[in-house]
Amino acid sequence: MTTHVVSDDLLGKINRRWWEVQRRVMEGTIDSDLVAHNLQATIEGVRVDMANRYVDEEMESTFTYPNGYAVDLIHYQIAKIELLFDLNPHPAFKLCKSLPKLPEGAEGWFAVPRWQAVADTYGEAVEFVLAKLGKKRTFYNSCRDRLSEAYLRQSKQTIRFETQLAEAQDSNILIIPAQFGMRHRGRSVRRARVCFAQNEYGLGVFAVGAMLLTHPKREMVVEQLHVDCAGDEYSRNADGDFSNSQIFGWGITKLWLYHDEIGIASEKFGSVSAFGPQSN
Repeated sequence: MTTHVVSDDLLGKINRRWWEVQRRVMEGTIDSDLVAHNLQATIEGVRVDMANRYVDEEMESTFTYPNGYAVDLIHYQIAKIELLFDLNPHPAFKLCKSLPKLPEGAEGWFAVPRWQAVADTYGEAVEFVLAKLGKKRTFYNSCRDRLSEAYLRQSKQTIRFETQLAEAQDSNILIIPAQFGMRHRGRSVRRARVCFAQNEYGLGVFAVGAMLLTHPKREMVVEQLHVDCAGDEYSRNADGDFSNSQIFGWGITKLWLYHDEIGIASEKFGSVSAFGPQSN
């Protein structure tokens, strides 16, 4: 179950107080500069508090990507996605002609399908991409048949950014600036989410699975940095408690998908994220 920092009742009280402040400003019984100063101080205090949340769920990590891994040329990625998912590549190729500068924190451009172009529900789309992984390499899926909406959902932040991206690109193959885990290595998933930049959002198992299909060398050995899917929320018992997230790792001989609590930090894992337009 999602835990909110501020309860709905408290939000209601804050809203009523704010209307009272606005009324007094309009009446001239309170100084608007004083209100602005106090409001800014409150905002800065909240930012500092948020930045320090879950700070104990972070550790030093020296784990890196496996030898041989590099972000592939975006044109090659689009061609792979076309073959794997039978999607029209032309809008994506057209977008490649006018890609902006990579935002700070991104490692490269990645091509991923819109999950809505693959299946009717997010869980079905995830099953589809995991099946593709299973055909390409030895793969163990511990979440098999447990990917319906009762178990798996995207975070609200990820939905918001992906919706904006799909509307802007008008393509079933999206081109996203992203990083494959190094930026948040050693952090728990919820610590990584707190540390996200204003324009940063987590990628879920569908997008990460597609990225692994186009970049198979990203997961190859045990002693490397593995993958947290911070854009999804997972309920291990389908009981409304979405306090887990899914993770990709490597066993002795195979790729695997599992889930773990979002508050557990490991030096061997890092959350994958993408970047939207920077807000002003």
